[in-house]
Amino acid sequence: DYETTSSYSLTVSVSDGTNTSTGTITVTLSNVNDNNPVVTEDTFEIAEDAANDTSVGTVEATDPDAGTSFSGWTITAGDDDDAFAINGSSGLITVNDVTQLDYETTTSYSLTVSVSDGTNTGTGTITVNLNNLNDNDPVVTTATFTVDEDAAVNDVVDTVAATDDDANTTFSAWEITGG
Repeated sequence: DYETTSSYSLTVSVSDGTNTSTGTITVTLSNVNDNNPVVTEDTFEIAEDAANDTSVGTVEATDPDAGTSFSGWTITAGDDDDAFAINGSSGLITVNDVTQLDYETTTSYSLTVSVSDGTNTGTGTITVNLNNLNDNDPVVTTATFTVDEDAAVNDVVDTVAATDDDANTTFSAWEITGG
C-alpha cells in the first residue's frame, strides 16, 4: 500500500559457493488512486430568509491517496425542492431558492453530497439547520361577542384569539385600537 510505505529497501546476498556478496535493492511502489474520497460530515446553520447565493458552508473531503484533488461536487439527495446549490469545483453550498426555506415547514435539511477524486467517488451527509425568524404576522381571529347592556365595568365579555404561523409564538401587548 503506497500510502503506508512508498518504497522498500532490501538487502540481498549472493554466493558463488566460495565468496558471498551483499547489495541493496530498492523497490519503489507506484501510487495508484485506489481509495475513495471521504466527505467530512458537517452541520451548517442559516436564517430562513437567507438571500439566494448566500454562502451556507464549504464541504470538505479527505482521501488517503497522495496528491488528490476533488471535483464533481453534487447534491444527490435531501434537496427535493432545490433550495440549495453546490459549486462542482469547490464544494461551496449556497442558497439556490430562498422561497423554499421556511422554518415552519422544514427546520432542517439532510443533504447527501458526492465528490470525485477523478477515479473514485465518495458520499457523506451535510446537515443544514434553519434558524427561525419571526417572519409571519399574527392574525386576530374574527369573532362576534354578546354582552348584556347592564354588564358592570371590568366584567369579562369573552376572550379574543389570534394565530401566528411562526413556531412558539407568545402574544403580548393586546389592546383595543378602534371602535
